[in-house]
Amino acid sequence: MSRLIYWWRYVDTAAKVLIIVLIALLVIILISPRLRPLQPIAKALGLVEVNEVYKAVGTSSNVTHITRYVNQSILVYVNRTVFIPMGNVNSSETWWNYTGYLMGTGWCWGRALVMPNGTVWFITTWVAPDWLLREMNLLTCGAGCYNFSLPYGTELMHAVYLPMYLPINGSASFFPIYGVSYVAVSNETMNYPFPGFTVVIMGDVAGNGPIPTVKVVNMSNDYVTLDALSFNITLAFNRTYYGYLALTNILVNSSSIIYIVPCKLDIIYISNPQAALGVMVPFSLYVASIHDYVYYGELSAEPGTYRETFGWWVWRTGINNEANTQH
Repeated sequence: MSRLIYWWRYVDTAAKVLIIVLIALLVIILISPRLRPLQPIAKALGLVEVNEVYKAVGTSSNVTHITRYVNQSILVYVNRTVFIPMGNVNSSETWWNYTGYLMGTGWCWGRALVMPNGTVWFITTWVAPDWLLREMNLLTCGAGCYNFSLPYGTELMHAVYLPMYLPINGSASFFPIYGVSYVAVSNETMNYPFPGFTVVIMGDVAGNGPIPTVKVVNMSNDYVTLDALSFNITLAFNRTYYGYLALTNILVNSSSIIYIVPCKLDIIYISNPQAALGVMVPFSLYVASIHDYVYYGELSAEPGTYRETFGWWVWRTGINNEANTQH
């Protein structure tokens, strides 16, 4: 609690106002299904669904009639907590940013580099709270995990599968994230957004080239159809899509909990594979900082081990890309 008070004291006024407004909105959302005047709001946000329930009734003439019950409201809270629907939010980036703060589950950011020869390099970074990684058993190393002991901590290599949903043209398209994941575990965490966070970097990060976790099915004009674990999705080049991870089947006190993580996905066409080596991975500063810490004991992107770039994670190739400030 003291850390949260410290953060609140130094956050700018505009952010405070926006957070207060969002909290007020969340209160309205929470109570809307139970108060008749607010039920239209709940329905519009998808928090309640209206079902038509049919019941078969037998009669003496052996003719079955159908009795129709309409407008039975069923609470369908996502995540058993508060999830801010994207809806008509003016800025998707704002939705992504502040949902991460309010949910407390961090931020997911994926980046797919599509090459002219039809290959894809796909890396996703999740700035994640330690408590949630602990519940997902990603801070421990069991069967199928490799543990690399380093001077100031360890690196854990897991197989990972996370479901990403991208609302496109009014429907949620499925784009799973899978492959290898690296988690840096130490006695130090990042102060982003406040202490207690680390990073999980996943996808084509084993260092031997793309696995591949994502494949090109077709490229036409400014669009590409990608195959992710046999789920096809058509996306526009050089565009960012916004959605969320739905983390299911996480047991807490013997109860299954669903956690929502706001996520975004960049689709980038790269004409030159050599240039792709120097493209920054998502949250490159935080990736370099936390992984460098377990080697050098300094929570900083310097001294660099080139872990900011696709070249390092996909091919273990050192690319000096200090001029590129995109994080």
